[in-house]
Amino acid sequence: MAFSADIELKFSRFSFEHRYLTPFAETYFMNVPKHKPKGVLYQKYHNTVTKLRKNDLWSYPKTSIKDSTASSSIANFNQPISPPLKIYDQTFVTTKRWLQFNIEPFEDVLMKWRETVEYRRTFLTQYNTKINDILEQWPMYKQSFGHNLIDIDFEYIYSGKENLLFEKWPLLIPKLLTLMHTNIKDSNSKELLKKLCNQNSEIELDSKNTVVFALLNSLIIPTSKSYEIDKVTNSKRIVKTSIADARNSFLLLCTNISNLYTQIQNKVDSYYEKKQTLQPLICIIGDEYIDSKEFFVYYFNTYYKISNIVKAVDLCFKIFHVFNLKYPIESELVWTFLQNYIYDIHTEFDVKSSSIISLMSDLSN
Repeated sequence: MAFSADIELKFSRFSFEHRYLTPFAETYFMNVPKHKPKGVLYQKYHNTVTKLRKNDLWSYPKTSIKDSTASSSIANFNQPISPPLKIYDQTFVTTKRWLQFNIEPFEDVLMKWRETVEYRRTFLTQYNTKINDILEQWPMYKQSFGHNLIDIDFEYIYSGKENLLFEKWPLLIPKLLTLMHTNIKDSNSKELLKKLCNQNSEIELDSKNTVVFALLNSLIIPTSKSYEIDKVTNSKRIVKTSIADARNSFLLLCTNISNLYTQIQNKVDSYYEKKQTLQPLICIIGDEYIDSKEFFVYYFNTYYKISNIVKAVDLCFKIFHVFNLKYPIESELVWTFLQNYIYDIHTEFDVKSSSIISLMSDLSN
């Protein structure tokens, strides 16, 4: 870490007498390889910078996009951004502070959100920014209408791609169902597909769409592996992702609102034990996928209630890209398929999969 090395070098030039320190220099500063430095000097520096940031008085040094994605929950979609803007510009500071303390009139919220989109994108992509920092600096995301703001941010990043799921999905369903009848081998998934076909004339559109989205994890079979911690021995064991695991990380089925909160908390606790973060996911209220009633999108203690499943999938996808987050490893193939085929977004960091390539080829024929 260049900052650590610079402090260590400067301190080494003086004797303890000149530094007015105790014989234990490590009390004041200690460089820790691959970790943040320790000691009261670095702590003072860190606390001062934090205070300055909260008052928009700190301008970050330039870093590469790759450096800004060090967190395990952060992705690198390698999207170009505009040249950095000075975050201490008074007009920006005034507008940002208004957005931090006002949620109406809604027309003004949207107008000011659009005015600050370029500053915000620079903040999200160029600096080593964690999701907690984002939600602290831009608390409007946590409002019930926050999904409208995410739409604005996504449109700025991928202009012209913001409505592709709504345009392509109705045309895609018949092709997917044809391939599902031929290619799905999993018995539980075949039973779900059979229920869909038997009720096809009576089933509501949202329920039909939900089932097709759920079956994507049976059409694109997961290949990832993760680990579980044995609570008795506290040892780790490698676990291959099942179709059910993949589906559960993509569409979480809950019987009611209370069950939704319980399942989310259980997931948060489970990921915490593994020193991981629960990534955004779609939550469905209903006894089964074919009987879906309500739709929510969850991310980092925030719940958005969404009118239909297609919008929920679209919003969840946009959250990943606006906040530069990784897809859940269990369902990364399905998300990557949607990214490549529906939104026509391709990056050098996309997971490579013969299943995705094969499915895209079949759908193009």
